Amino acid sequence: MLLNDRSHRPWCAAFLAGTALAIALFLWFGRGQAHWPDGRSGLGLTYGVIAAVLIVFECLLWLRKRKPFRTMRLLGPATLWMRAHIWLGLLCAPLVLLHSGLRFGGWLTMVLAAVCALVILSGVTGALLQNWLPRLMTEQVGEETIYAQIDAVMSSHAVETARVIDDLCGLPPPTVATAVEHVGGGRLADDGPVYRTSTTQRFGQVGGTVVTTRPAVERITGAESLRTFFRDFAADYLLHGAAGNSPLRSPAVCDARFRQLLAELPPAARPVLEGLEQHCARRRQLDCQTWLHFVLHFWLWLHLPLSAALLVLTIVHALSAWRY
Repeated sequence: MLLNDRSHRPWCAAFLAGTALAIALFLWFGRGQAHWPDGRSGLGLTYGVIAAVLIVFECLLWLRKRKPFRTMRLLGPATLWMRAHIWLGLLCAPLVLLHSGLRFGGWLTMVLAAVCALVILSGVTGALLQNWLPRLMTEQVGEETIYAQIDAVMSSHAVETARVIDDLCGLPPPTVATAVEHVGGGRLADDGPVYRTSTTQRFGQVGGTVVTTRPAVERITGAESLRTFFRDFAADYLLHGAAGNSPLRSPAVCDARFRQLLAELPPAARPVLEGLEQHCARRRQLDCQTWLHFVLHFWLWLHLPLSAALLVLTIVHALSAWRY
């Protein structure tokens, strides 16, 4: 959700107005007093109750995203909930601070304030990342694909390239393609002068088989070094990317190896080498997409458990205040 979207403007205005009003009332009721209004005063208690209600509402977003409630129109669209989640969550910060009277007493209130600050900080970080990283991904990853399908797509490319290289070297089964097929999950069909590479893929609720058909490559003498290179280095990189052990993970090493092969191979085999280099370049871009996807979502690992802890601490704090 883009923060520069016009739909955020009313929420931002409401947040600023609510913060200004809360500060103005705090200063008005605190004038001439020895201490600022805190949780024991009527105003401070009101701020605390409002902040507690907002914290409960913030945690309801998780419930709103669950499948039984996802399509319930009476609850409002998810985008509306997300906008409310962002701006009402920010409003908790000044309310909690004013509720404390600008000072913190026992360990429970200090822990509660610290957790609240971390929840807001992680949420703001997540909102900023979700606005910045998708644009960066579009600019930096020209070969972007569906995240869940990255391994399947590269497995298909690896199997296809292996079959081309086997045909290029004129090798009978078992071949490099057979080994790549076993590791990558692709399937090869022996179609004579035309071969087919197919993989089973799923996009959301729709599943099917993606088939690539290309003419077989004629045998070329002197291309065995390409087969060795693919078997020892390139296949592992195409299938596993940065998570594998291939030295092609390094762009400098990859470029040097391909330039060396380009000088060794006969001219007729160079188009196959160029195709393999393109697949390796795409694997590198998809590895970048994987990393950006991780950065885009890692903040949730902190935000979600801290939010749950904040809800529990809020309940404990309310019960303690009620008791004493």
